[in-house]
Amino acid sequence: MKVWKNKKGVSPVIATILMVAITVVLAAVLYVMVMGMMQGPGNTPKSVGLYADLSSDGTKWTVTITSVSGDIYNNKLVPAIINKDGTRNLTVTIYYNSTTAALASGAATTWPQTSLTGKLTGGYYFQFAANANMDKFQLSDDQGVVGTCKLG
Repeated sequence: MKVWKNKKGVSPVIATILMVAITVVLAAVLYVMVMGMMQGPGNTPKSVGLYADLSSDGTKWTVTITSVSGDIYNNKLVPAIINKDGTRNLTVTIYYNSTTAALASGAATTWPQTSLTGKLTGGYYFQFAANANMDKFQLSDDQGVVGTCKLG
């Protein structure tokens, strides 16, 4: 067995280069991990809290928007009533707070209402005639469904 007596380890230059390289790799890994956990404002999910109430005489549904998350614009809203057989009934009227004048009303061909302006907020509500075939109310915008509530 041969013993090496006057041999040094890794030269100081090589050791420095290795330490810097390891530090850069660790910093890059940490950066990728941290950036993967963060969501920017463009990724904020859209959702609407809805509450459905049937009138005491059973003839009219009122669906109230209780909360809104994300930017949902009124002129892009498409409300729909989904029936138990999967068909859609789109004749609804939208109001704001306790006003008696409708902001918009119409059937399938008139939604979205381009005359509506601003962002959706709590306080808006939809009204429509009730029937036994109705299953749920669904609210969509140009990017998909943002809220659903069960009727009945």
